[in-house]
Amino acid sequence: MRLILKSIFFISLLTGLAAFKMQAVSDISSAQEREDGNYNVLCKDGKFEVVSSDDIASNNVCPHVVKAPSNAIQNGTYEDTSGTLCTQKLVAKYRNNMTLESIRMDFAGCSGDYLEATCTNNVCTGISYGQNIRVTVQDATHYLWENLVYTDSVGHFERVGDLNVLVQPPISSSHTMGAGVAGALP
Repeated sequence: MRLILKSIFFISLLTGLAAFKMQAVSDISSAQEREDGNYNVLCKDGKFEVVSSDDIASNNVCPHVVKAPSNAIQNGTYEDTSGTLCTQKLVAKYRNNMTLESIRMDFAGCSGDYLEATCTNNVCTGISYGQNIRVTVQDATHYLWENLVYTDSVGHFERVGDLNVLVQPPISSSHTMGAGVAGALP
């Protein structure tokens, strides 16, 4: 019964979208709702896509274009604007290409240490030098670094260039944002 209702909903959604003259919907050969609420879509050209109902409603299907998060932090080399903290090489990992999940920073010129931090709502926390660190992403090229143990150790970091040395991606990484381009995938 649930599958029938989902099929009726999807057909209603497609019918409603057809009224808006959505060309991409006509490029769908078949679609099936998944347990996570997204849809497995087979396009008439033979390509397979996983899309949301919002993607269908906004004509972002066949072809589906993955949009980068508007506040994506760019991979690259960052420097503290005051010049007091180490230069940092940053690599970010995103869940579903949209939500900042984790970051890894290698400290250039200061030590062999690094920070791996998990992120929620663009606030990342982890341990470096045995101390709790919080990194708050402000926009695509700026973040705030805070040592939660030594509260006077704060830095406002700005992107100054691409990664010119290899940085290990976060340990759990499967996809990272491309160096220097928010939203680019390898």
